[in-house]
Amino acid sequence: MRICSEGHDYGGFSYVSKIEIPFVIVDLTNLRSISIDIDNNSTWVEAGATIGEVFHIIAKKSNMHAFPSGSCTSLNIGGLIS
Repeated sequence: MRICSEGHDYGGFSYVSKIEIPFVIVDLTNLRSISIDIDNNSTWVEAGATIGEVFHIIAKKSNMHAFPSGSCTSLNIGGLIS
């Protein structure tokens, strides 16, 4: 089984098998919900949302909050966490 949330995958592990064994892809691309609660300093982000989307939503809600991450805004949260 492979998990795919789009963005990038340097190793190509989400869509190929090095030992040529069949596998199933679980595509999380459309799970893109972002919920930010500034009052409680919490955020829920689904795997398909990009870092850029998270940065944008946080910036719209607060000029004091941030999300610790890299600078590549096309990376999906699923790829960042994995």
